[in-house]
Amino acid sequence: MEGKLEGPLKVMYVHDGLFFQKYGNLFITKYSGVELEVVNSQWMFNYAGEDINKALQRYVEERQPDVILLNESNFSYAVDNGMLFPLDSVIQQDQFDLDSILPFVTESLKKQGAGVLYGLAPTFSGSALYYNIDLFQKYNIELPRDRMSWQELFALAERFPTNGAGEERIYGLTSSTTSNNAIFDLLSNVARTQGLFYASADGTSLTMDSEAWRTIYENIVNAYKSDAIFDPSNDFFSEDLFLKGQAAMVLEGSYYLNQITQAKDQSGSTMNWDLATIPVDPAEPDATIAMGLTEIFGINANSPNKKLAWEFIKYINGPEVAKTLSRTTDGSLSVRSSFVSEMDGRSLAAFYELTKPRNFNKRYEHLPPGFEDAFAEIVSQETTSILENKQTIDKAFQHIKDRGSQELQQAHEKESITKKDE
Repeated sequence: MEGKLEGPLKVMYVHDGLFFQKYGNLFITKYSGVELEVVNSQWMFNYAGEDINKALQRYVEERQPDVILLNESNFSYAVDNGMLFPLDSVIQQDQFDLDSILPFVTESLKKQGAGVLYGLAPTFSGSALYYNIDLFQKYNIELPRDRMSWQELFALAERFPTNGAGEERIYGLTSSTTSNNAIFDLLSNVARTQGLFYASADGTSLTMDSEAWRTIYENIVNAYKSDAIFDPSNDFFSEDLFLKGQAAMVLEGSYYLNQITQAKDQSGSTMNWDLATIPVDPAEPDATIAMGLTEIFGINANSPNKKLAWEFIKYINGPEVAKTLSRTTDGSLSVRSSFVSEMDGRSLAAFYELTKPRNFNKRYEHLPPGFEDAFAEIVSQETTSILENKQTIDKAFQHIKDRGSQELQQAHEKESITKKDE
């Protein structure tokens, strides 16, 4: 069939140029008879104030893309509302190779489709522990290893000196510079690693009233008290200390690879770095909270070009595109593990080591708008109060639960009033 495909094909994507750079040019080079049109998904935001899932549905109905771009938060909605064409029969008919795709990808998509595949994802995003080899060697500290626990990570960070000022100051661990509430993010991540979420499945109550939560909170407070962790949310103008060589470790997403490349190109950085997996729960050493599918492609159930749409999805999810994607550093990681990429001669295998995702997206869907930001601020305020020696851990933790529960109740009441007014 190569070279014989032809006709118009409308593909939904976030940006025309990015689409052709990543997928489109490869496809039309191989199938020159296809007329690709990108339907920009930013158009959805014209529906101001509308539920994002309903906006997606309206967008698809009005613009009628043949290929629909989805993510983990709206994929199940598209499936449940009959927006997608099931792929199982065409996959079987074409003997499309699913076996070399990371199992978590197809398992996750099938789970949301009640056992049926309604979409495929050529890439995933992940997180890893980036570390500065030179700093570890300078202070004679053993290098991080895969599958450390959070406590082991904190202990490792605390082995670095906390004296020194300005550019002489070294931190064992720095939080992401993109975080506005680093303490809350860390608390949430440690808890989710252990299978805990701060709110109930229906989003109506907090679920932090346990010894496990109390222990997690105390461990994080003690890590901050040690001065081993730098918190960029306290300094709006803070620079990236890891890229400056002033932090031994940082937990970041796969997109951070691009920032390392930029730092090397712009400042001539010669940092000797490597990767380890993010921390895990020792009881489930293969589980991870940091795998996400940001680009899921499905076929519009109403498309008159289903055959051509499938050929496009089949191609961008195949080994040829996977090989090309493995050479990029934009944070997109190929779902085909045989194409684990390298950067500066370093393997990116740490992103592939943990194979069982722990997904809490459904929990977030039931929280009222604005609650998480408000709750993060409460956690930050109460924890800062401990670090300034103004209250004990027990009092702060109790305040977090009390204030958080009150905030959640008020947020639900506000949401209920808003819905009645619509």
